[in-house]
Amino acid sequence: MASLETSMGESLSVRLLANSRRFIRWVTTPHVLLSLIMLVILYYMVVIPLYRMVNTTLTWQPRDVTNVPGAVLGEFTFYHYVRMLTGALGQIYMFTPLRHSFTVAIGSTLLSLLIGGSLAWLVIRTDMPGRKLVNQLALIPYIMPSWTLAQAWLVFFKSTSFSGGTPGLYEFLVGQAPPSWLSYGPVPIIICSALHYYTFFFLFVSAALMSIDSSLEEAGDLMGASRWRILRKITLPLVVPAILSGFIMTFSKVLGTFGGPNILGTPVRYYVVATMIRGSMGVGDKADAFVLAIVLILFSVITIYINQRLIGTRKSYETIGGRGFMAQLSKLGKWKRVMLSAAITFQILVIVVPLGLLIWSSLMLQDGNYSLSNLSLQHWIGERGTIFN
Repeated sequence: MASLETSMGESLSVRLLANSRRFIRWVTTPHVLLSLIMLVILYYMVVIPLYRMVNTTLTWQPRDVTNVPGAVLGEFTFYHYVRMLTGALGQIYMFTPLRHSFTVAIGSTLLSLLIGGSLAWLVIRTDMPGRKLVNQLALIPYIMPSWTLAQAWLVFFKSTSFSGGTPGLYEFLVGQAPPSWLSYGPVPIIICSALHYYTFFFLFVSAALMSIDSSLEEAGDLMGASRWRILRKITLPLVVPAILSGFIMTFSKVLGTFGGPNILGTPVRYYVVATMIRGSMGVGDKADAFVLAIVLILFSVITIYINQRLIGTRKSYETIGGRGFMAQLSKLGKWKRVMLSAAITFQILVIVVPLGLLIWSSLMLQDGNYSLSNLSLQHWIGERGTIFN
């Protein structure tokens, strides 16, 4: 009997040892190990912060105890949601900034589509010279911080007629202040955001255009279809999934961006959700700021879900040729040099000019004086003397 029990114990030990070895081998498999690491990172970087945000919005905070009669620190409440979603405060803190955010996000996304899609078509589907250079330059704006374009815009278009103080470069050169709508508000925010985020559309549309077998377009041409009909019936349906992906990326990034709206919107009280979050945090209203952040997250999730549904119904795909196919390039003819010049000029305006304006501003001894005699290295090395006497 004792021998049987010993044998059963040894058999159980062997099975446990074998199972543990199999489990260790499974856990140490590269894809499983990487998945576990990513789950841990997701838990600490997303789940815990999101839980704390939600918990803060559903409990009385120290600031509420001093301002709201009957509030008990840490007790459950819907006070912050009612405060931010209803009444006059809801209009000021939530709905007006949310409307501004959607205005800026939609405008920037449409302008980004126009810029990025046009550049992608020129680089991938035309015989324009210098396409490799244009392709490389198109990636640089996204590498730059988003606030650089907004700050450079303000350096150029700052208006003393509205904000007072020192003039911008435009007013210094022309002698007349630019209109306030060009200096601050939704128009400059939309333009600067689009110039920063159009890279998404450029990359997605370029990849889609590269995957299209030109034999489909050639077949349409042989059947007598016009270029516009070929574009509408053949090319565009194949590119739509890429456009939707670019739309989601650009829209969600602009919806949550802070730098540009803070520089170009705050001076005229044109607040978006991101700047309202920063303002609420600045005065100690963490719960109100977290309500705004949660609403922003919900809209982002809804947008991504809609995108997945749309792409799911259209079934994103690419064409596959039986041979190594190349896209048929559109002949630009006499417009070759014109298109190249336009593309390069655009890139210079987006990359070189903003950086040049910021560098020039850092060398100015006195704000508002853009003459050579006002340039100094004081802000760089501490010497007050001017560079050009």
